[in-house]
Amino acid sequence: MSDRPEIFHRRFLVGISDSDVSLKAIRYLADMAGEMDDVEIIMFHIIPEPPPRYIEEGHTSDEYYSGKEEKAVPLFDRAEEIFTGVGMEKTVIRRHIEKVLPGEIISKAILRLQKDLACGTVVLGKRGISKAEEF
Repeated sequence: MSDRPEIFHRRFLVGISDSDVSLKAIRYLADMAGEMDDVEIIMFHIIPEPPPRYIEEGHTSDEYYSGKEEKAVPLFDRAEEIFTGVGMEKTVIRRHIEKVLPGEIISKAILRLQKDLACGTVVLGKRGISKAEEF
């Protein structure tokens, strides 16, 4: 017997950010998964560690994280509108905010989240690519 969790192939983990490429990836997934049965969408937003300067200036990490979480709400709302706009039920759409662990890079946090939530597919927008390579 394997120690690996069961992966659910119709459970999609989709990154949410304020970038245009993130919206394109969300629209792509909505168009594809909107026609599938038994699908689950987990929208996630990664919050990196607070920069050292932020704490040095007298702010707390709680202030940092709550501010970042608050800014994520309209991003989740917009993505949810896209998914429900193609006919998906709100009951199959979840929101998840993940804090990067100390010393962890964002890509590792995404892979950790994919494993922890047993998602079969991770959907992300790409940054730093030419227009020809975008969705």
